[in-house]
Amino acid sequence: MTTFCKYEIMVKNDFSYSGFIKQILSVGRISFTIEEVMQQSGYGRKIAQVSLSRLVSKGDIALIRRGFYVIITPEFSLQKNVPPLMYIDDLMKYIERSYYVSLLSAAALHGAAHQQPMRFFVTTTMPTVRNIENDSLHIAFNIKKEWNNAYIGQLKTRTGYVKVSSPEATMLDLVENQHAFGLERIVSIINELSECVNKYALRNTATYYPTAIIQRLGFIIEIVLGKDELTQGLALVLSKRRTYPQYFSLSAERHGILDDKWKVIVNDKIGTEIS
Repeated sequence: MTTFCKYEIMVKNDFSYSGFIKQILSVGRISFTIEEVMQQSGYGRKIAQVSLSRLVSKGDIALIRRGFYVIITPEFSLQKNVPPLMYIDDLMKYIERSYYVSLLSAAALHGAAHQQPMRFFVTTTMPTVRNIENDSLHIAFNIKKEWNNAYIGQLKTRTGYVKVSSPEATMLDLVENQHAFGLERIVSIINELSECVNKYALRNTATYYPTAIIQRLGFIIEIVLGKDELTQGLALVLSKRRTYPQYFSLSAERHGILDDKWKVIVNDKIGTEIS
């Protein structure tokens, strides 16, 4: 596992958790690992786990994933929960996985959500990562075989930088995960995201996505939302591929009228009033 910072190793008898926590906070971090505690204290894993569990029960720290802890600073003491945005980069380094903040969470960071999603969405690679779920914390891991870092940006936070999908990639990811959120919801979010999307970036990003996803997104943007100026690049990408009819909705009945341009079978009217 990764160790983030090297500190002077303390003598076991001189180790104090309050001093250790202050030291972590002093370098702009809010998370730490059990390996760091073992290194500084000289404790074995079992003793360190027991000591840390006491701090968890007191509400001083929170156990996020085995071996990975977050400090509950005074501003978060009431909810006993720290926003994942503040430590997700450290967590993903600890479990040694590539990632980016995605889907509804990325949309919210781009200003395209009416309210903060209940879950914090992170895209990572295979193998599957177990979701983190408890009373106050919900981190959902979306698995993707691969992606191009050209459409992943970095967001500055109080504790460092976090990888976030671009508005264009967020649109495409939402269409790709239609089954998880529902068609009406993703159309509404895509409508908001369209205000900060660059049509050239959308074209370039689309080249990394499956043809069916580009067809559905083009149909949503041009036909449902009436913003055809954003779709010229998508149409250009599709002109170089072989396309087949795709259903607009993956949950509605499998019949409808075919849209000739996007080769989308219109089997659901959801979102047609959004403008």
